Amino acid sequence: MELKVILCLNYFLPESVGGTEIYVANLASELIQKGIEAVVIVPNQGIDKSEEYFYEGIKVIKYAENSVEDRSMILGKTKPGGLDLFAEIINLEKPDIVHFHELSPGKGFSIFHVEKLYELKVPVIITFHVPYYTCLRGSLLYKGREKCDGEIIVKSCTACMYQQKNITGVKASILNNMAMGLFQLNIDSTALNSSMGTALGFPFVIDKLKKDVIQVLLTSRQI
Repeated sequence: MELKVILCLNYFLPESVGGTEIYVANLASELIQKGIEAVVIVPNQGIDKSEEYFYEGIKVIKYAENSVEDRSMILGKTKPGGLDLFAEIINLEKPDIVHFHELSPGKGFSIFHVEKLYELKVPVIITFHVPYYTCLRGSLLYKGREKCDGEIIVKSCTACMYQQKNITGVKASILNNMAMGLFQLNIDSTALNSSMGTALGFPFVIDKLKKDVIQVLLTSRQI
């Protein structure tokens, strides 16, 4: 029986041209040449209907994803509306493996899609193409200068993010202490729709990033 692999990313050729898109196109072509069926799935962001097309012999499915991407969704607290439709397509396509190339909060592919595949008992592979998945700064450079060991430590990562936002010196120290105090009291200020709420809520954002990485590893391992 022919092996079937579904490749998931937020955008694809020819509409979007980037390193991840080119990598996935080459990977799909290689798989097809080896007799493995490869299908690309992307969210049809901002569109309320699903579409299909072929790109250089690769079948591409764009599922309807017309969610309103509000603050809660961007922070990874609410699920995108197209999640159930994604599950329907997975049940219809019946892949042997689903390979994610992007995971991010919002209406694109996220931890919620990985958890949905866990429910459907579909094996998952995840390739992290950029540091952002474990480093909110996206560079793995502590405060933009020192090489980071990659460990997600809420207090240190919060200080690093303040430096990226040009908050330094005494102001950064006071803000970090306030943010960590709220974090220890489990008072999540990200619920406040303001720049100060976001700044004081950085520990919660970083803590969720860490929990999501752990959840991805545990979920993938159990499938």
